[in-house]
Amino acid sequence: MWRSFLARSQPLLSHIRRGPSGRSAAAGDTLVTHPRAYASSAGEADAANSLRTSTKRRHLYVVLDEMKTGHSIYRLDVDDLDGGDEDAVTGMDSPRRECVPQQTPPPCQLPEPVLRLGYTLVGSWAHFSAVGGKIIVTGSTRRGDYHEEITLVYDTKTARLDMEQPPPASFTHRSCHVAAVGNKLYRFGGGSVCPPHYLSEQQVVELHGGYESHNDDRTMLRMRGQIMEWTWKDAPSLPAGGGGHVQSCAVHPDGRTLFVSRGPATFSLDTEQQWAGEWARRGDWAMPFHGRAYYDGHLDAWVGIGYRNDTQDLNYLCSCEVPNLAGDQPPEPLPTPEWRVCKEELTFLKGASSCALLHTGRGRFCLVEARPVVPLAEAGAKDSQCNRCTMYNGNDHLLHVTMFCAKHGRDGELVMAPCRPGRSYLVPRYAEDADGEDDPVENPPAAFWI
Repeated sequence: MWRSFLARSQPLLSHIRRGPSGRSAAAGDTLVTHPRAYASSAGEADAANSLRTSTKRRHLYVVLDEMKTGHSIYRLDVDDLDGGDEDAVTGMDSPRRECVPQQTPPPCQLPEPVLRLGYTLVGSWAHFSAVGGKIIVTGSTRRGDYHEEITLVYDTKTARLDMEQPPPASFTHRSCHVAAVGNKLYRFGGGSVCPPHYLSEQQVVELHGGYESHNDDRTMLRMRGQIMEWTWKDAPSLPAGGGGHVQSCAVHPDGRTLFVSRGPATFSLDTEQQWAGEWARRGDWAMPFHGRAYYDGHLDAWVGIGYRNDTQDLNYLCSCEVPNLAGDQPPEPLPTPEWRVCKEELTFLKGASSCALLHTGRGRFCLVEARPVVPLAEAGAKDSQCNRCTMYNGNDHLLHVTMFCAKHGRDGELVMAPCRPGRSYLVPRYAEDADGEDDPVENPPAAFWI
């Protein structure tokens, strides 16, 4: 019987659909083909392998603070903005103005949000961040006459929303920087008096209708069922001196070492050696970024938003050499790394008031920009007449998404070019009044590539 079945293998294979790369796929499957990923770290290599084999595409998640409706999380499919071709990464030595498309598609409507969170649940100053495939929300919920700090975890794969342990008493919602290291989310407050914290997942078991931590007894885990719980813990405090608040942070390509710049000094922490609990001072130099920087294996550098020395404008793409930590035990000061700044301003939307930079891999990035619509100067219009955004049916803001490539040019300079025409979305009832903001990255829209 088995011989007769194997003898018919050729006719059976003829019914299998093949994708453009020649790879076989069963009916109903989705083929996702990607060019070779240039990764020099285990974390980026794993991410590249998952992209090649996964049947689910990544999406752009954007959080918008909308008047009257609260915080809304939108999922946008930007694959049509970036075809994933390696040609978009290579051949970028020509000036950027030659690569800009001649025509940009007209603005379109946002899809329905995947999740809405009212102000009574998370407050008007809620903070959003991401680790893995989960979006972390910290805020303040109203309990009668007082407010209580809460932590919510939204799983983008299952659309499940869980309430986890609240942040510690020393937690602050002031301006902060976050960095995901493995399955931990590190958060640094807006001043030196705010100690850093990190959020991690641990195992608990259900016992008599409640939950009890139980890490050693595997029998109980099998009997009661395994449950994962997110908890906040105190991170080691940064050494005294060296300035006030944290300015920038980046994760080393080893996937475990976190670098932080505060004032004129830079420190590192091995996040897998929490029992040691000490930051190492790496030198009297600072990374040239504002906020989070990402490691890109194609560029073999950290990439983020930073300054230009000649203008001091904080809206330029920067790349920074990654320190070599091979044999770095015990940790010692490191020489100042080399860094580059793109000559052109990091914006694809004229008049953008805020922007957020995301890393999508292989020298590709996503820039999310918000811009208030300029009122139209119509002849004969009365001062009391609202003519804002007449051409966009009353929408107050535009949200512009651009996928672009970054590369070191022939002379070592940092250059960038959009992969596809950018796309704009109409944003109604945008709560953040961005008019008059001088710093486009102080209050960027919360955006995640998941």
